[in-house]
Amino acid sequence: MKIPYRPEIDGLRAIAVLPVMLFHAGFTLFSGGFIGVDIFFVISGYLITSIIVNDIAVGTFSFWEFYERRARRILPALFLVMFCCIPFAWMWMMPIEMKAFSTSVVSVCVFASNILFWRQSGYFEAAAELKPLLHTWSLSVEEQFYIIFPISMLIAWRLGRNKVIMSIMIVALLSLATSTYLSRYFPSANFYLLPTRAWELMAGALCSFVCIRASFWRDNILSIFGLLAIGLAIFAYDETIAFSSVYVLIPVLGTCAILLLARKETLVGFLLSLKPIVSVGLISYSVYLWHQPIFAFAKLRYLESPSVELSLLLCAGVLAIAYLTWRYVETPVRYNIFISQKTINIGVISGTIFFITTGIIVHLNNGYPDRIDGSKAEFLNHFENSLPKWNYFTKNNFFDIYRFQCDFYDIDKYRSGQSTAVARERIAEECYNKSSTKSHYVMLWGDSHAKHLYPGIKEFLPNEWDILQVTSSSCEPELAAKKNELQYCEYSNWFAWETIRSARPDVVVIAQNRGHDSGKMRSIANSLKIMGVKKVIFIGPTPHWTTDLPKIVAFKLWDDTPIRTYVGIDKKVLKIDERFKSDLKNLDSASYVSAIDALCDDSGCLVYLGKDKLAGITSIDYGHLTPIASKYLAEKVLAKRIFE
Repeated sequence: MKIPYRPEIDGLRAIAVLPVMLFHAGFTLFSGGFIGVDIFFVISGYLITSIIVNDIAVGTFSFWEFYERRARRILPALFLVMFCCIPFAWMWMMPIEMKAFSTSVVSVCVFASNILFWRQSGYFEAAAELKPLLHTWSLSVEEQFYIIFPISMLIAWRLGRNKVIMSIMIVALLSLATSTYLSRYFPSANFYLLPTRAWELMAGALCSFVCIRASFWRDNILSIFGLLAIGLAIFAYDETIAFSSVYVLIPVLGTCAILLLARKETLVGFLLSLKPIVSVGLISYSVYLWHQPIFAFAKLRYLESPSVELSLLLCAGVLAIAYLTWRYVETPVRYNIFISQKTINIGVISGTIFFITTGIIVHLNNGYPDRIDGSKAEFLNHFENSLPKWNYFTKNNFFDIYRFQCDFYDIDKYRSGQSTAVARERIAEECYNKSSTKSHYVMLWGDSHAKHLYPGIKEFLPNEWDILQVTSSSCEPELAAKKNELQYCEYSNWFAWETIRSARPDVVVIAQNRGHDSGKMRSIANSLKIMGVKKVIFIGPTPHWTTDLPKIVAFKLWDDTPIRTYVGIDKKVLKIDERFKSDLKNLDSASYVSAIDALCDDSGCLVYLGKDKLAGITSIDYGHLTPIASKYLAEKVLAKRIFE
């Protein structure tokens, strides 16, 4: 018995894929567009279970045919996209990026890219948007599901239909509980791995067993609420809740409501069945495959986020290429049009061997550094900082220079591919204990953008002064934090408050990368003043570059490199600084120091100091100051404000 076609499901696919594409294109209106992947998981669970149950019921289920259909559906278009990525990676990627790309190519072929990207995830990882195959993590989750689920279903089916449903419910609840736990303490693992995504697939699977008698008003009302739930997630969510299963539950339940109730007779069913929406749904897989590499290579080529106009053009290009892929690759292969099964099998095997072999060769040759001009390659190699070695940090002793021992983020676990939100057991005593030989103290509090101020302040530290420091990576300073060792940011902020309360430093210097809020700054300053701190100083954001500054120098400013430039500067950060200079200019309880005013002028922001761009470069990456730039900032404005 053939499962009837439901055009509204293709419409739902369109609702899922368009926000994903627009989110990755940088349109902030679709701040929760990433939720489209969760919708796809529910749809996949529903359809795969429906197919398996139908085939088992009529006695025609075959593992070979099931996996053959999955291979036809997934691999040809995927291999085409991967093949097209290789020449652009060769032209525009640095050796270390090319090496990482080659590893991802191999991981896609063995259905393990989600595991790879989980192991690479963490605060200091390379910008995710520059990884052309990052989106294949979700395909790996589904492929792992396809391997495990049919076998489990066939075994469980012998116990009866009710036992199968009960088993799926138990798996869903266990997965949801695991996801809820890991979302707090191991967010990267929660995001990427099958055990914590299985509940979404199981939600769809359970829907395939539900048969509800039609009811016009009920079906209309609940399916509308389902669509509104998805819309709420797409337009109201942002990346801060991307790892939280509790929030994801809302669009997942909304998707289930549409799958169960949005029949053609309902308003939602009618809307989702409209031909333009269904047409996008039909090409949704190809849209998903193409969008990430196209956006990633655009950013790699221009070394900055595309303009609105270019982003719209790229989106149109994605839709056009996706249509051609669906028409001339997906459809002929999937429905065996002019292509024999033998040809498909040979193509899949040959493609897998080709990509694995190519990936291994490129990896073993370290991304072929000879592709790049010798002097540029030497310059870029100097700043090479990939995990787990962290060559640039290690050879320059940055772990000590920036006092990484004052960071509650577990960097050792991050370097071993086990990133966690659980706080380190302790930080070094000199970070919070007062010295008996010093009479005055300055306290550094914030994230890594407070940490990079340390070498500059230390350079101009008077003899009677010492520096206390609690600077945990990616942790914005917050009031009323709790002693929660399972959330390193919360614990770090609690510890910072306790340090200030007990040590009573003369000056507290606060800096952070993001989350700047004038109201929060005023509250923190007032609380510190009440606590007895004599002086509170907020440091504004440093100049932010659209990608790593060494890369901008090598590929855009190499010949006659200017000392200052606005090429590659993130203009949004300049506007944040202007806003805070205005908001906080009359703040009595604290003072605001503009790092941008110190490092930039009308001709641009400092690229390097001194006569050597390699030794004098001002930023390690997109915005963390090098020691020489930290000392320049302290000499120009910060030391005077602290010690005057």
